[in-house]
Amino acid sequence: MVPTKINNHFVKRSHCPVCTSENLKMLYSEAYESENITDYLDDFYNAQGGVEHEYLKGTDYSLLQCLNCDLVFQENIPNDDLMFRLYEQWIDANIVCKAQEQYPLWYHETYANQIIDLITFFKRKPIDLKVLDFGMGWGKWCLMAKAFGCQVYGLELSKARIDYAQKNGITVLNEAELANHKFDFINTDQVFEHIPNPKATLETLLEKLAINGVIKISVPNGNGVDEVLKHMNWTAKKGSANSLNMVAPLEHINCFKTQTILALAEQFNLCEVQIPRSKTYYKSKKDFIKKSLKIFTTKKKPSTVLFFKKSSS
Repeated sequence: MVPTKINNHFVKRSHCPVCTSENLKMLYSEAYESENITDYLDDFYNAQGGVEHEYLKGTDYSLLQCLNCDLVFQENIPNDDLMFRLYEQWIDANIVCKAQEQYPLWYHETYANQIIDLITFFKRKPIDLKVLDFGMGWGKWCLMAKAFGCQVYGLELSKARIDYAQKNGITVLNEAELANHKFDFINTDQVFEHIPNPKATLETLLEKLAINGVIKISVPNGNGVDEVLKHMNWTAKKGSANSLNMVAPLEHINCFKTQTILALAEQFNLCEVQIPRSKTYYKSKKDFIKKSLKIFTTKKKPSTVLFFKKSSS
């Protein structure tokens, strides 16, 4: 469903962007000009660049819940021009680029482990695996996959991030060029919460999956959103119990529970698959058991990660 224009900077979504249902419930609404939201946005964005609040005047931050698939989503979202302004100007590429170049060792180790898991799962030589990182950001996942020898492609809208990835040897495609490719694996990491029409996007990506190909959907863990919305604590810091990051104004326009992702996948007859953790990068059997137990016993999981392939039936 195409969003309708409400002013020069925002469009309104009147249908669920996952299942197209009109059976919606208003959970919360507050003007972007309110002190709560103005302070929240300044606290979050000033370190990265800054918000021009005049673009938000006359618009409400409104959260809807789909009573069919349980998606929680923002009703009023930035149009294409405001999206560009947000990601390319309010978020200063130079500041963010310098910050991501200082990421700690564990950040890179996580990506290395993911690629090892992927190669082990497919049981093929890395050079025989063709992978796409959809919404690649600064291309860090792509660079790690390339280091292991995979055929790597990225797709990204931000010019600054595209330039950075290309300077580091990543082949970046545009949406038109996707038609010429089929991929064994498509990575979408922290992407679907940002896009206006998740259903249409997933449909497009599935057309680019090779036979027996796998797509990964990783989004902020929204399973606790009902409890978070009981408090609406605009001062709660990111990572804290009542943080509103999972429904962050302007950016996290979709908040997925696990059941919502499964409902989206079911519409395309997708089968969930498991990609086991490889033992190859653990120091010992004891280390493997210790780290595996930590994964399953951690109460607060920041992301929901699911893998799917097309059903053979």
